[in-house]
Amino acid sequence: MIKIFFSFIYENHFLEFYLWINFKFLFLNKTFEYMSLEEKLRDFLEKGKDWERIRTTINGIFILKIPKSKIKDTPSRIVVELNPSDEFGNPTKKRGIILRNFEELKEFKNLINNEKLENLLKAIDNINPKISKRFKPSKEAIEI
Repeated sequence: MIKIFFSFIYENHFLEFYLWINFKFLFLNKTFEYMSLEEKLRDFLEKGKDWERIRTTINGIFILKIPKSKIKDTPSRIVVELNPSDEFGNPTKKRGIILRNFEELKEFKNLINNEKLENLLKAIDNINPKISKRFKPSKEAIEI
């Protein structure tokens, strides 16, 4: 840990502050950048918290750590979560589509590319009541 002292004048005010830098933290982040994809995933599997979600460089694709199961006696795993994201990269749904392996991805691709699914969703869109995207306060709301 190193402490750096800064002082400068801003709008006729003399400002002073200290900056603490944890070199170990900076070093660990730098080494993380140079790790291979499999090394990063292995590191997340070993050190990540249960149900922790991390972003990827692909918008809407996250890595999720699932805890070990006591019932099925399976170890902790990491999975891919497909979850639409907002303009800041945050997931918009509480839980997205979970893909545990490459075979599941192929199965979901087949399901999503099925023309009958598209027809089904269009019919559901026509039947369901329209929901406005904007929040409309109820008449009982207190105006401030």
